Amino acid sequence: MRVKGQRKILLNRTLISGKELSSFFKRINYFLQEKYHLKISDTIYLSGDLASYIQQAPDRIWVCKAIYVPDKYHVKSALKKSLGLVTTDAEINNRNYQKDIINALNQLDDVDSKKIRNLMKRKPSSFSSYLKPSYEGCSQEGMNSHYYCSRFDKVPNVFRFKTIEKLSQLIEANQNHNEVKIGFKSQYYDEPSMRLGEKKMERYRPDINTEEMSYGMRQLFSELENGYKPW
Repeated sequence: MRVKGQRKILLNRTLISGKELSSFFKRINYFLQEKYHLKISDTIYLSGDLASYIQQAPDRIWVCKAIYVPDKYHVKSALKKSLGLVTTDAEINNRNYQKDIINALNQLDDVDSKKIRNLMKRKPSSFSSYLKPSYEGCSQEGMNSHYYCSRFDKVPNVFRFKTIEKLSQLIEANQNHNEVKIGFKSQYYDEPSMRLGEKKMERYRPDINTEEMSYGMRQLFSELENGYKPW
């Protein structure tokens, strides 16, 4: 972690995506063990929004101990939006104050209010990391917003899941400084019947239409045609 003014910059980070949670968490465990050299005796924070799969993520981490921490931004902005309440870290961790929040949230039906209320009921200590100097905060939302969402939300409902998966892999390789190797399935080639002595011609039919992509992504795919390394 590097501090620049009021901002903290995450160093040596790894970008990971996945369409299935089982394979996604296998990759997380792999990097925690092989890249960051964590052991069973080590503890990490899993700091993210209020999604159920993030709350349950510590059960899927086996290489070390993991503690789920609800991201401050999501919690505090949800309380401000739903109750008009501006809270401090200490107030959120005060058990009596939590009871008042729970009672107030009982009158609301929006998704975030329900999640905060249930979390305070079931595991009020999940907010205690806010008070620990070792807790640096959450970078998960920034990862999604800056590296993935802008590539997929410009033209809604046009990307296939397989296309999103491939785009995510290219984004990860670029951001993680990995070499990219790209290949095509045989059915993407049209090969006419050959007679002896004739020149063989291959016609490439692209599987991904880049016309509606941002300039940066079009440039990336253009570079891939001639071989690409992210450094």
